[in-house]
Amino acid sequence: MASKNRVILTCSGQSLTLTDQGPLPLYTQILIEGIRTELADINGDSIISADELHHYIYRKTKEASLEIYPFMYALGDSAHLTLMQLPAYTPEQEYRRSVEEYVSANYGTVTPQSRRVLDFLKENLGLSSQIAAALEAQVLLPHEEKRQKLEQYQQVYIEAIQLENPPHPIIRRRLRSLQRLLHLSDDEVRFAEEQIELQPAMLPPETEPRHEIEALSGKRAIAAVSDLSIDHGTVA
Repeated sequence: MASKNRVILTCSGQSLTLTDQGPLPLYTQILIEGIRTELADINGDSIISADELHHYIYRKTKEASLEIYPFMYALGDSAHLTLMQLPAYTPEQEYRRSVEEYVSANYGTVTPQSRRVLDFLKENLGLSSQIAAALEAQVLLPHEEKRQKLEQYQQVYIEAIQLENPPHPIIRRRLRSLQRLLHLSDDEVRFAEEQIELQPAMLPPETEPRHEIEALSGKRAIAAVSDLSIDHGTVA
């Protein structure tokens, strides 16, 4: 139980399994990353408090659309309990923190405006282009993986609507299964489908109701969607 000077950080959800990225559950990996990189120090006061670590974990799980729901149990002011005193900022930590802020604010990309600010910051911090690029790559990696998953879903969706548009209800259930496998949120899937629908050349005409062949059409579509290849290396 949570009590004064004691905080419980925990979670629930389906995405709690081990991954090929490490021997620990995802929640624990994110928690350790926040401490190791010192990015859980949200307000930059060289202290990681319990509520800052919880906030960091919550933000990371949402950015990755993981089915993880972090919880913090704390009484009174115990949420502000200091977990770790950090050394003074290094230039690398300052640069990475800035990259994280700009990338998160711009949907996983570095805009031309952000690039100018980051280049200015890099020069003022005395960082080499190689170090700055390596730090940016670390921050952008999960966003790039998310883009690949969205593209993968879009490809399957295109093939599904080529078979039947709008998708047969059972095909739609198959697409929902793929969504869960790729750890995509409903908003991300809606956005991915809308991007296809905004490209007339990729969108087949709507299929008229065909009561006498509906069952056959559904079976063909289901079989085709089931056979669509999924790159499990990307999914992991």
